[in-house]
Amino acid sequence: MGLATTAAELARFEVDSAKGIFLAACMFCTCTMLTATNTQLVEDRPQQVVQTYADEALAFLQQAVAAGYDDVAQLKNNPDLTLLRPREEIRQLLAELEQKRKP
Repeated sequence: MGLATTAAELARFEVDSAKGIFLAACMFCTCTMLTATNTQLVEDRPQQVVQTYADEALAFLQQAVAAGYDDVAQLKNNPDLTLLRPREEIRQLLAELEQKRKP
């Protein structure tokens, strides 16, 4: 739980920093990936933990965008976000950002 705690603290202290909130989202995505692939996980409900981390990552991504984060290329290509990209919410977020960038 150390990385998740660090990510939450980063987001709390970087509440006005879109980049800091984005980094917290990436950290939660890493927690998601590590939990999903951990064959030695001692949690009773590993899928529930994975879902919780993914939901936290998504919430922080939405906060980052609301705070001004607009790096579409990073959202599309950052390997930390791989597990989130199939989610409809991410596709909507990307579509909104791309729409804002159109002249």
